[in-house]
Amino acid sequence: MGEFKADNRTTVKIYGEDYIIKGKNPPEYVAKLAHMVDKQMCLIKEKNPKLSSSKVAIMAAMHIADKYLNLQQEQQELLELIEQEYGGD
Repeated sequence: MGEFKADNRTTVKIYGEDYIIKGKNPPEYVAKLAHMVDKQMCLIKEKNPKLSSSKVAIMAAMHIADKYLNLQQEQQELLELIEQEYGGD
């Protein structure tokens, strides 16, 4: 297999901690992702102030994963509608 080679290093702050993210995505995109994660973690902590940082992170990951799976389902349904309307005979 080919070796992964990170082209970009982006420093972001998530939930008060600095992280260096290495990858091929543009720094602006990485910063946007970090902002989304930070915002979700802050919202969860605001609603549940007694949660530890690790539990806040897990809850944020679950929320983001739920949104992702819902979007995948919506996409699949749209593709099926398009296929019914324009595909086949």
